[in-house]
Amino acid sequence: MKQVNAVILPALGLDATDHNISEGTAQWWLGKLGYELKEAKKGIYIDGHEREDVVTYHKEFLAMFGENERLQRTYTDDSLEPVEPQLGPGEQLHILVMHDESIVHANELRRQVYVCDGKMPLRKKGQGRAIHISDFIVKENAGLPMDHQLKCTDTCEIIYPGKNNDGFWTNEKLVKQVKKAIVIFEYMYPNSVAEFVFDQSSAHGAFAKDALNAKEMNVRPGGKQWLMHNTFIPMDNPNPDLHGKPQAMVFPPDLPPHHPDFEFHGQVKGMQHILKECGLISVLEAANGGKVVRECSTCKLSREVQEQLHWEALATAEGADEPGKSNLDMLQESLRTDCCMQKMLANQQDFKDEKPLILILIEEAGHRCWFLPKFHCELNPIEMYWGWMKVHECFCTASDGTFLTTKCLVPQILDDCPVKTIHAFFRKTWHYMDAYRKGLNACQAEFAVKKYKSHGHCGPMLIMSIGVLLN
Repeated sequence: MKQVNAVILPALGLDATDHNISEGTAQWWLGKLGYELKEAKKGIYIDGHEREDVVTYHKEFLAMFGENERLQRTYTDDSLEPVEPQLGPGEQLHILVMHDESIVHANELRRQVYVCDGKMPLRKKGQGRAIHISDFIVKENAGLPMDHQLKCTDTCEIIYPGKNNDGFWTNEKLVKQVKKAIVIFEYMYPNSVAEFVFDQSSAHGAFAKDALNAKEMNVRPGGKQWLMHNTFIPMDNPNPDLHGKPQAMVFPPDLPPHHPDFEFHGQVKGMQHILKECGLISVLEAANGGKVVRECSTCKLSREVQEQLHWEALATAEGADEPGKSNLDMLQESLRTDCCMQKMLANQQDFKDEKPLILILIEEAGHRCWFLPKFHCELNPIEMYWGWMKVHECFCTASDGTFLTTKCLVPQILDDCPVKTIHAFFRKTWHYMDAYRKGLNACQAEFAVKKYKSHGHCGPMLIMSIGVLLN
């Protein structure tokens, strides 16, 4: 009831803390305001699709990703016969390798069951133990003769999370899986380039242990800090004499005893020392009245809050409604790069150029790595693969809600997915991409995907249909 009042009262211009209404009145007003009582169902997640930073990256992703589509093999709609691309001199076949993770619970039961004489079956209250799956899918057939095929071409990793079990999925485990996937791919698809596609998550975007990361640095030398690799002072440094000079992140182990930093020989330099060597500590002091802190109050906020403040500040600068006085100082602070040591260092070009560990690993192997736009799970066909698994007849009927049964069923069902079904998943993804390239938003793209079934693109009458839909 509190949630209902929180929706209705503000819509009526009333303060939720000073007023209260009856349940019947609340239900009547919910209908008036356009709300319907329905069963919660999964569908395309569109919250955040139209956020400015998401839209910008979304357009860049589709443009760059589309440049390589001509190097990929296509398939006919009915017979799934492969159509080879026209490769130029020095070009190689590109093959998509989609990655994602999912969790299956031992007691994931159907919402609808057959009931005899009105007697409802007893069902367990909880979902049961979790089974975490990390997997890759491709739609290409390797085409290797039987005597050359590997005995195991499955890169799927299944763990059983929990404090006393396998722990939780980490970047280290993902790195091992990616290395395994690269070896298998290069054997199955020789002279081809893999285009690995991941979603954006903290595990996928994690840096290597020696990466330049200001958040892992102390103010002073020594202590528990990451042992970061050496770098070069960026060319945009305020002091031209320092451009391109080597920057060591660790004190030399052979410092003479009379050296002022001898007590820290062989230890990691802190932020303060690095900023001094880069000639930035004086800039930081001048910008903050001589006071320098490791991390200011604005930088201590969560990343989500900082992003919201950043885009509010940009909207304000472009003439949108001005923020409240209480938030004005915080908005201005969020746009600064000289508010504290951590932000000053993090905005140096060499720190900004650091890449996630899995991207470095894949590119060093000669392949490509992509990260999907935020909130765009419909662009990953493996999401449909998870959905197919969870509604599989075997999973719904043979599972008795116990962990041991589900543990045996999950890998069997994953291997049971037909090739034609996987092609359908990829085809639906190409529909979404084609709809977005035509300028449709998420809701319009969902309509277009349901209406047009041809391979890889939406029909020529799409724009006319969307116009009818809008009118």
